[in-house]
Amino acid sequence: MVARIYFFFFLVSSSSLLKNPLFLPICFFVSITNLIIFSFFHSSSVVNFTQFPVPFPAPIQYASIKVKRYATTQPLKLDFDVVVQDGQPDFPHDPIELTDYYRKWYLGNYGQIKASELPIDEWGDIILNSRGLDRITLGGVYKVLLRSSRDMGDIPPYKAENEERININMNTGYDYDPRLVIRITLHIPEVMTGPATRINKFWALVEATMTDSGYWYDTFGFHLKEGLEGNITEFDIGFEGFQLRTFYKWVMNLKSGTDYYFRGYIENGAGKGTGNWVKFTTLEE
Repeated sequence: MVARIYFFFFLVSSSSLLKNPLFLPICFFVSITNLIIFSFFHSSSVVNFTQFPVPFPAPIQYASIKVKRYATTQPLKLDFDVVVQDGQPDFPHDPIELTDYYRKWYLGNYGQIKASELPIDEWGDIILNSRGLDRITLGGVYKVLLRSSRDMGDIPPYKAENEERININMNTGYDYDPRLVIRITLHIPEVMTGPATRINKFWALVEATMTDSGYWYDTFGFHLKEGLEGNITEFDIGFEGFQLRTFYKWVMNLKSGTDYYFRGYIENGAGKGTGNWVKFTTLEE
């Protein structure tokens, strides 16, 4: 099984405590670079990940939300689960609306981890379960709510100044920004060799068309050989992508009146797909 890993960045909210059981803690929704802190007041934070356009329907093998727990002045006193919920596809809105704070829109348990298990100043993974994987729409915006298990259980804070909290602080770089990691399963891509055109005594234009990207390719290009038993020369002409395309190359410094064979290829971590060999003959002197 071969996989391709994607990292997605984007975070848009922070939160503080509101005791009304119908509503989520008040959130300040801002389009800035932030980080998540696990410190005081059990609460919640909303995270939106704008994804790289991963090809649909690529099979998702694994996904996690990577966060860094920030060092705090006091240790964690009452452990709790950091639970992934969501309000897909509508909540929260952009821009934010008042109804986005209504608790009933955010449901499910799509992955969780003990707050105490998140390392300080190192990446910790909240691994999404099978239900969480099903909620991901490849290439779209993935909205999640990180919520305390005690908040979900309507357990009020026993002491405001040392209750756990899921909070977000501003950050000027990417060191602490949450990341959505998606690993997809690749298969060997496929390509169809096209014709050779513009054939001259010493050059020709060769063509190939991708027919299956394997969900991601690392390189593509052409193989060329002189005669059936000739040595193969490889020409890399493109890198990294998933969109299907027809590609071309001028092959130069050929011999006149000579048979040549070429084929397209496309390669990823699962293997290299090649087209059939196609023959062309350069013109005589």
